[in-house]
Amino acid sequence: MIRQLIPFDKRLSQISGVFADKKVSRYIIPFLEKCCLTNKNLFVESKLGYKNLNDWIGRSLKTEIIDEKFSQNSKLLFSPCEAYMKIYEGIRNNHIIQIKDKSYSLDDLILGDSEIYQDGIMIIFRLHLCHYHHFHYVANGEIVNFKKISGKYNPVNFLGLNYVKELFCVNRRDITEIVTENFGRIMYIEVGAFNVGSIVQNNSVGDKIKRKDKKGYFQFGGSTVILLFKKGILNPDKKYQNSNKQEIYVFVGDKIASLISKL
Repeated sequence: MIRQLIPFDKRLSQISGVFADKKVSRYIIPFLEKCCLTNKNLFVESKLGYKNLNDWIGRSLKTEIIDEKFSQNSKLLFSPCEAYMKIYEGIRNNHIIQIKDKSYSLDDLILGDSEIYQDGIMIIFRLHLCHYHHFHYVANGEIVNFKKISGKYNPVNFLGLNYVKELFCVNRRDITEIVTENFGRIMYIEVGAFNVGSIVQNNSVGDKIKRKDKKGYFQFGGSTVILLFKKGILNPDKKYQNSNKQEIYVFVGDKIASLISKL
């Protein structure tokens, strides 16, 4: 019923994206900064001011903040973004819990064979409009596969999680597989959502990537980053081991797990 009443479709998302690129959209930035309690000292100052809403959404953290948050210890896993996080351990293909009685298939999520990630770890980072919208690489490595999957533009908030069946499987998404130095083969899944103008990627297949560098960013709106790891790679920090039951806020660069064994 909710889904029928609220037309979360591509056209409305495109309209929102066009508005966020217009100069007039900059006039709502002060309101958002006040509502979001934005700490301007964390971000690179825009000397000429923000030209539109997407310019504000895409603002960058200061280099020293990133360097401070990402320690030199490459055996530790740090959050790639600012978000509300859940960690699922021992994931099984046909029974990944979305919320309460709703579940989905990992094969359907990636539209491919998920066998190598069976019994592994899935970490879901759900970004809010107020959050820093860039997402970073968690390890050094090489991009070996990338694909875009078209889909719907459902919101990834409480409404979408509760009322849209297989939410992450029906929304549009970008999928990147990376062979990393310390964590083996991992997968990034960026999920588009209502009001997300686009998902911008900074690299392509064959590129060598470095830990803590920017992988990409979401334009206007909030959305989701999902990380997949194989079994026996990571040990989540104790304070996050029950986070599959309730989301926990993390900032980009927060330590969330450590390496069990080097591959």
